[in-house]
Amino acid sequence: MEASLIEELRDDVLRKIGRNILNLQRMEVMLKILVVSAGYNGTVSELRDRKKAFDESVARRSMGILVENLFRSVFSSSSASEPPEVFNESWISCHFSVEDSEESVKDFKNALTSVVEERNKLIHQMLCKFDADSVANCREMGANLDLQNERIMPVFKRLRSLVQHLEEARSALVEAIDEEILSSQESSNE
Repeated sequence: MEASLIEELRDDVLRKIGRNILNLQRMEVMLKILVVSAGYNGTVSELRDRKKAFDESVARRSMGILVENLFRSVFSSSSASEPPEVFNESWISCHFSVEDSEESVKDFKNALTSVVEERNKLIHQMLCKFDADSVANCREMGANLDLQNERIMPVFKRLRSLVQHLEEARSALVEAIDEEILSSQESSNE
């Protein structure tokens, strides 16, 4: 009886560990998407290489650094950069930002900072202390993982909402450009 109970509890805890790690990793990916998409600019010939270099740089950043980057870019009042005074080809600049009350932004930053702390706590403390052969430890770990998941899910949902808004903005931009191109082509055909 004891062996099957410990096996059942261990399996439950391992599922919960996987769930929390997966949710935290998804949050990190969403942060990277938002930071990478917050803004880019350059001439047509250099834009692809500049964006690729920035993407590679962001891919190596820790979750804590990504949170800081998010608030310096997406929640910043700064706008897209200005083109150079002299250039010989088309200049492209795109900036995605979110405006919210100062208090709401501060609360969201605190919530994301707490998520980073939760992630570090799980990876560097909770997993190290997990005793898979102890009924009491499995029960305690399972309860702690459930509480952790409850704390991170509201932030997960807010990040997911921001990524959805970004995707909607991208689609609207592409649609507007396509409509402009079609309109220009129709005008030139008349």
